[in-house]
Amino acid sequence: MLARSWYFALGFLLESVSLIASSAAHAQLVATRDLTQPLPPSPTSAQLGKYDEDYKVACSGSGQADGEVIDKRRDDHLGLSIVDAQPEIGDGQPRISITLRLKNLNVYVPAEVPWEIAPVAPVQTDPHNDTFTYEAASIWVRMAVTKTTREIAELRGGVTFWAQPENPVQHLKLRPGEWVDLKFSVDVVCKSIDEQVCSRYLNGDAVQLTAWWYERDLTHLRVGCKITDSAYTSREFESSPFDFAQPIAEKPKSSIPSETATPKSN
Repeated sequence: MLARSWYFALGFLLESVSLIASSAAHAQLVATRDLTQPLPPSPTSAQLGKYDEDYKVACSGSGQADGEVIDKRRDDHLGLSIVDAQPEIGDGQPRISITLRLKNLNVYVPAEVPWEIAPVAPVQTDPHNDTFTYEAASIWVRMAVTKTTREIAELRGGVTFWAQPENPVQHLKLRPGEWVDLKFSVDVVCKSIDEQVCSRYLNGDAVQLTAWWYERDLTHLRVGCKITDSAYTSREFESSPFDFAQPIAEKPKSSIPSETATPKSN
């Protein structure tokens, strides 16, 4: 009896070691995308003209983003981290170039995420339902602020990936331990009417950047001339804060229109 128990324990141990070794073998970078450079149109991205025409003939429409969480990926465990952040100098608009890493932290279950860089046409997934569906995953980067700095500067811009449901060509599959690196730029915008305030704020003092992943299922339904568009959250998580302490060479422009003097009437 003791020998049999030892045999089963040894078998379980060997199986666990094999699984860990297999996961470690898959731990690698599988793709990179530099979205700071112009990219050619994707051949798998369908035209949305048909759905644009819907809105031209619509007599009424409604949109709902009810925040409902679709628990269809409960076994997933994706992690997002900021790997690098560098100031960009160029056309007078201050920017920060961000490098992010999206990694599948689960040691057992693969994960799939939308991977098209252009919007895709919604598809009808149920022949008995007139609703058309597609997926979108957006990444935004936020600048951590305090009570005294929240009105000074902000980051604008991000990136969105798209896919049709259950279309493997339009998804990126990450096996356990695999990751992908993404690079894109965000604009630095001054929220103060005094642009010098922003320049002093971004002169090299440390600020914290946080990346946010927001994935949702989007639906499009037309009944007669009434259109309903809806959004349902399927994944949402954020990175740990990243310390950014490099000065922004170009002065951020104020997003607040300057006041102009009104001529006095005679």
